[in-house]
Amino acid sequence: MTDKRQDDAPGGMSDSEAGRVVEECPLARRLRVRIVLRGPDFEARVGLRYRLEVAGETHRGKVDSGGLLDVLVPEKARTARLQVWEPQEGTRPLEWELELGSLMPTGMGQGARDRLDNLGFTEEKDQVRTEDALADYQVAMRLPVTAKLDPRTREHLDATYHEGTAQKPVPPWRPGVYRDLDPGERP
Repeated sequence: MTDKRQDDAPGGMSDSEAGRVVEECPLARRLRVRIVLRGPDFEARVGLRYRLEVAGETHRGKVDSGGLLDVLVPEKARTARLQVWEPQEGTRPLEWELELGSLMPTGMGQGARDRLDNLGFTEEKDQVRTEDALADYQVAMRLPVTAKLDPRTREHLDATYHEGTAQKPVPPWRPGVYRDLDPGERP
């Protein structure tokens, strides 16, 4: 025989269960960190081992088939340390100190600069002017070289950075003097 009170309580709970305090799920207070690892010619780096240390947690795994590292981290985390191992045995890991949740919009100078830094268009943050990094990005992506954050460059930088969709197969970027491509040369 069933307890009548249990059948009448919402969700089939007894009166004592209905008033119980339930702990909040820790996953509800997490944010997703997604990082695409790319090589010098923007190809996705696949299958690399990684370790991400954030807010006292350590996440380990392998980068997926799209070069994507996708991890849930505590919502309040502001920094992380990422280590990635190349496939050759005995090599030291590549390491990055990451700032989480602090990227400004692309249309603001610092937002564009941070994206260019993250994409590898500046080697030493303080020594490369933003205009030079923009020009290098425009050359590598076969955009008209203006060295300015014009609407076309901003849109392309956003797509490259956020969706990974705007990059075209181009030779590896090298510092140096470049010329703008003629309209017939563009892909």
